[in-house]
Amino acid sequence: MGSCIFCYITGNRLDYTKNLKMKKKLLLILFVFIFTSPLLIAQEKKDYFFLTDSMLKNLSWLNNMSLDINGNWKYHAGDSVFASDIWTKPDFDDNAWEKTQTTLNVDSLPGRGWNGIGWFRLHLLIDSSLLNKPLSLYVSQPGASEVYLNGKLFARFGEVGASKNNEVTLNTLTLIPPLIVFTQQENILAIRYSGFNVMQNRPPTVSALGFKLAIGKPDEVNKAMLEHGIFFKSLEALVIAIPLTFALIHFILFLFYRREKSNLYFALFALILALWGILEHESVGNPNAVFSLFLKRLWLPYLAIMPVVGLRFLYSLFYKKIPNSFWFFLFASVGIAIWSWFALVPILSLILFILSLAEMIRIVIVAMRKRTSGAWIIGVGFAAFSISLILILILIVTNNFSLTLWYILIYLTGVLPILLSMSVFLSQRIAFAYKSLESEIKKTLELRLENARKETELKKASELKAAYQALEEAHVNLQATQAQLIHSEKMASLGELTAGIAHEIQNPLNFVNNFSEVNKELLTEMKGEMDKGNFADVKEIVNDIIANEEKINHHGKRADGIVKSMLQHSRSSSGQKEPADINALCDEYLRLGYHGLRAKDKSFNAKFETDFDESIGKINVVAQDIGRVILNLITNAFYSVNEKRKSAGEGYHPSVTIKTKKMEKQVKITVRDNGNGIPQKARDKIFQPFFTTKPAGEGTGLGLSLSYDIVKAHGGEIFVDTREGQFTEFSILLPL
Repeated sequence: MGSCIFCYITGNRLDYTKNLKMKKKLLLILFVFIFTSPLLIAQEKKDYFFLTDSMLKNLSWLNNMSLDINGNWKYHAGDSVFASDIWTKPDFDDNAWEKTQTTLNVDSLPGRGWNGIGWFRLHLLIDSSLLNKPLSLYVSQPGASEVYLNGKLFARFGEVGASKNNEVTLNTLTLIPPLIVFTQQENILAIRYSGFNVMQNRPPTVSALGFKLAIGKPDEVNKAMLEHGIFFKSLEALVIAIPLTFALIHFILFLFYRREKSNLYFALFALILALWGILEHESVGNPNAVFSLFLKRLWLPYLAIMPVVGLRFLYSLFYKKIPNSFWFFLFASVGIAIWSWFALVPILSLILFILSLAEMIRIVIVAMRKRTSGAWIIGVGFAAFSISLILILILIVTNNFSLTLWYILIYLTGVLPILLSMSVFLSQRIAFAYKSLESEIKKTLELRLENARKETELKKASELKAAYQALEEAHVNLQATQAQLIHSEKMASLGELTAGIAHEIQNPLNFVNNFSEVNKELLTEMKGEMDKGNFADVKEIVNDIIANEEKINHHGKRADGIVKSMLQHSRSSSGQKEPADINALCDEYLRLGYHGLRAKDKSFNAKFETDFDESIGKINVVAQDIGRVILNLITNAFYSVNEKRKSAGEGYHPSVTIKTKKMEKQVKITVRDNGNGIPQKARDKIFQPFFTTKPAGEGTGLGLSLSYDIVKAHGGEIFVDTREGQFTEFSILLPL
């Protein structure tokens, strides 16, 4: 057709200057030929894949804005020594090759079979509008591949091998797609691919042994990958960090009191939930494709085991003896986990999950009907999770489902409320146990003192000897009771600290969530500016995103610091002095003490100020012990101003101040409040064990006594200056 038009043009060239109208017709015919010839060629050659600019528009965000090239591929099984020199050339005749899909699904393998290595060829016809323009070439694979363009090696992903031993796989999801430029309309893409590892170690959840090749516009592809990274990295950080924090806190509580096994089972449950985020991150983001396949094999066994751990936790809360139904769930989950390691059993896995969830909800409902204290707290968590599942089903039925909403509903409004409710329930149980223990200890002390008084009234020697022995025994028991009370005081301090930390850790988490939302809006704005070509504004938006990411990082580190403070306070003291920043200790425990009281009494509010001497630096102290002293003084100060607030008029403004000052050979720490002060008759007794000015049930009388012993052990001094009805000021002197 082209040669005919050319002859027609040359044959009439002499008349060209005479007939302008004929010239215009000929030019029109030539123009139509040039721009329609690729389409005609594509129609004549059905084996070609014709790529146009319109095909690269309105693509899926989940597919990284890329078009899958999944048609008209030719396949040749096996490999050859001269394959790269012959089978990659444009002039090679591949008509004898078999047509197939490159994904190599196990249920639709090529007729010539798949032994782990083979060649694929595609005749690719490029629209003229895409010539000489960079395009992103995206390869998704569980094996290794070499990509050739018109006979030349374009890219290598991993190391293609003739067997499993010399094959080096590469997970290309971790790479930025390379750019490819087509300089001619007719092209040959040849791919040498090996997948021995996935063929021999294929998880049941993976059905494709081959690869997918996709092409997209670089700006859209890179933008989609950036958005994926921002969203999923932030979400995975929460999915991992929050359950790990719960696991760590409750494992520490278990170590303090090992008879309460519920803390251990909850820590295991939270730890397994954290593995969710680790599995998801590594199975997609690990560059080693073999390791990624191994993690994908773990998914189904993990989903089978996870609900059973939650069941064990709930049984430990509401059952004195483990019911037989738990062993059914345990054996069923282990059996399905082992089975799913080798085969895909989705129906059994779904049935087990539904039955496990129904059993959890049944346990909570029965506990609520029995009016078990605090059971409604866990009920609220499961109600939120059930609502999330219902919303997911509604979105699926109405075709409004999206991956973003899936993660938000299943975790942030589903799993996280369950974790929070379980942790709050355990915290409430610890508080009740402490109050009961305190009441029993007081009753025991009263009984023993009464017995001691009666025994001292006995007159006979034998009776006196018996009384002496009884007093000796009472003394030993009192020492044990005192040790228990000291432990209880530390647990109370830990409980107050935990309440403050729960408030403090919420702030950085809120910042992380807020800045993540801002980044999402900025990315939407950046997309609009990119479409308009306003690259100067795009750079400003990118700078804003970077700044927000730095803030997210800062507040993440802030949350990490709070958790470390919690660990340091809860850890048993080794007695070893180490350099510590006194100003930082004072500031941290001031805020935690304030928020601890706020957690107990929402109506409480007070002004707190600091005046730190920055020249102090670090001094050698046992940080855990000095921290307990500071927390005790601050807690007492806030308690005092809160009590005065209840009786004073509106003109009273509660205030607590903490100061540090470097002296010649000492460091002075001062805690001052404008509360009720200490009565004159109680000033000489405040450092005595078991003496307290608080009402019964609100104090053990050991806080200041322990603080006095700790300061003395450091070679320091502690004293008080107070005026009843006006203020109280405690001062600590520590040697440099």
